[in-house]
This record gives sequence, C-alpha cells and structure tokens, in this order.
Amino acid sequence: MHNMVHGSVSRPVDVTRALGRLRHGSGIGRQQLAWTRLAAPNTVQVGSAKSHRLLCGASKEQEAETVEGDQSNPGGLRMVLVHPQIPGNTGSIARTCAATAVPLHLVAPLGFDIDDKAVKRAGLDYWPYVFVKCHESWEDFLEFFEQQEGPKRLVGFSKKCADRHAEPGAYRPGDWLLFGAETTGLPDGAWEACRHEEYGGGLRRIPIVETHVRSLNLAVSAGIGVYEAQRQGELFL
Repeated sequence: MHNMVHGSVSRPVDVTRALGRLRHGSGIGRQQLAWTRLAAPNTVQVGSAKSHRLLCGASKEQEAETVEGDQSNPGGLRMVLVHPQIPGNTGSIARTCAATAVPLHLVAPLGFDIDDKAVKRAGLDYWPYVFVKCHESWEDFLEFFEQQEGPKRLVGFSKKCADRHAEPGAYRPGDWLLFGAETTGLPDGAWEACRHEEYGGGLRRIPIVETHVRSLNLAVSAGIGVYEAQRQGELFL
C-alpha cells in the first residue's frame, strides 16, 4: 500500500526503518506516514509515553504542507479528535474524512492500540486516502495550529454549550472542528482555545432529546459537524 503526499502516490515507507530512525532522533524526511503504515505487526502500542513519541514523531517531523497539501480539501476544513477512546469510532470518522476530503488530526493520548483491528475494520480500505497527523499532546497540537497560516478557527463541539451547531454563520472556511473523548468530552484547554480572542470560533451543540439518551455517538457527531460546515460553506464536492 502506498503513501499519499500532496494528493499523489509516493514510494512506500518501511515502518521498521522509519521507527528506527525516530528512535535515534532523526526524522523521515518529507514522507507522510499513513495510518496503515503504522498499523503493522509488532508496532508499538499507544499506551506508553515512548509509543506516543514514536507514533506522533513520524508526523511531527513533517512540514505543514506535507500533511495538509491535499488540494481537494474543500474550504480548508480540518477534523480534530482530542483523546479518542474507542477504535471503531476513529475508524468510522476516518472513513468520513476520506469521503469529504478533510484531513484528520489525532491528539494523543489515545485510548486504543494503533494496530487495533477495530480501527482498520471501521475505516475499511479508505485509510490510504485520509491525511492523518498525530500530535503527542494537546499542547503539541495547539503549537502546530498556531503556526498555520491563513484563515483559521478552532470550533469545538459539546453538549454543555448553548449555541446550536446549525445556526446560520456558525462555520467559516478554514475551521478546525474539535471533538473530545467519548467519555469526558473536550479537555479544559480545548474549551479555552475555542474561546480564544484571536482564533477561537466558539462551541457548538448538536441538540438531542435527552429523556433516554445522554449523547450521540462520536462518529455520528463528527459526521453531522463536518457536513453542516460544508453545507453552510456550499463546499459539497
């Protein structure tokens, strides 16, 4: 299976050699490691601090345009999962990202192993067509975000806010859509960033009848959010 860089096919990446170089402090050049490249046999697990460094280091070395260079990305939208816990949800969201040409950012720690079968199964064979970048921590992600040029906002989703997700003008080109962990939602740092004077885009709530249901599934919420953002921006492919 091949890597995708700037929307084109590049030479395959040897995961063992790439991780070996990361262990010794050297990067992997301008290669973008797809998720499937990291989901190989004997790949380190995400549960340890060391594995976080190895997993995230592969994408951390890349310049922004390497990961974000897909010219088919409509309106510059980004999907950001902060500490996702359930592998099947992440796989399903990756499939949605492939269908909408929206890059996917994963903020560690994650609640599952990177080679979990449920992740790959939920994403089917679409992983090679998803631009994935992993960040070691929320602070690491925020530093990366602040370095990006052009219009950008952080727009968070939470059941604990007042603004509905489908209000007119809720989204703009360049928005980064943030979703938190299935059990705890967005961390405090993400809440604060979404209200930042310079780049905060606020928080959105997807309304539900809570008589019998506490919340929507994360993958469902992410799909609702990205398609509403595209609808408002008339960004359908």
